[in-house]
Amino acid sequence: MRNLFSMLLLGVLASFVLPARAQGSSAQTVPVTLSWTTYASLRNPSANPDAAPRRVPSFQGAYHGAGQVIGTYTLRLPGTLTSGELRDAVYEAFPADDVKLLGNTTLPTAPTVQLRTGLEARKPYSYVLLQPVRRNPQTGQAERLLSFTYAYQTGASGANARTTARAHVETSVLSTGDWYKIGVPRSGVYKLSLATLQSLGLPVASLDPRRIQVYGNAMGLLPQANSAPRPDDLVENSIFFQGNGDATFTADEYFLFYARGPHTWQASQPARAASLGQPGLY
Repeated sequence: MRNLFSMLLLGVLASFVLPARAQGSSAQTVPVTLSWTTYASLRNPSANPDAAPRRVPSFQGAYHGAGQVIGTYTLRLPGTLTSGELRDAVYEAFPADDVKLLGNTTLPTAPTVQLRTGLEARKPYSYVLLQPVRRNPQTGQAERLLSFTYAYQTGASGANARTTARAHVETSVLSTGDWYKIGVPRSGVYKLSLATLQSLGLPVASLDPRRIQVYGNAMGLLPQANSAPRPDDLVENSIFFQGNGDATFTADEYFLFYARGPHTWQASQPARAASLGQPGLY
């Protein structure tokens, strides 16, 4: 099925910090092994740009934020975590050369752990952020975390409850067919001729005009509030076809459809005729 559409896409991720503690036999567990086989090159934004980067020990999959000497490991888990903790942690001392690279970096007596939550495809996920190093409180040695088990419990959150209260389609119309994107600069009636479709890259020689559809959500500027109503998927638009209705698209045939542009108008007050422009900002 050939489809043409004009649309905007917007993704939002919300996050917040939760306490890290899991108790009881009902906790779920995930084993993790870290591979300390790499080094990171860090640059100080305030230093001379010609200065050599600082080389520090790191591990596979580490993320180094601004000003962070120690990399962060991220464990992605489905659901909203209500508690979590490290178990069965295995450490080893940093090699002497790596200790020199760390220099006077301050290390905690236990790995720093944070939990954050977010939404992916409208489903809740939790992210365990871990800096897997410590300074052994008994020996004073700088140590790296080799492996551990993360135990956690999940539960419903306010964000999850608000999300599940809304009905969402399981499969988007974008999952099937061949799609071509077109844009409209302003509201009006637009024409799709054989030449126009050919310029978009459609195989007009084998194109069946009876199978063409137009989709688009004519909302103007998308609402910034997640709770504001909006279409859950692309909406099919009405089209008019001028032609003989067979399976061949000829040069004298065309489609007409009405589309709203990115800039919309809304009434300033119900009792007044004056309207306010709402330009598309993105």
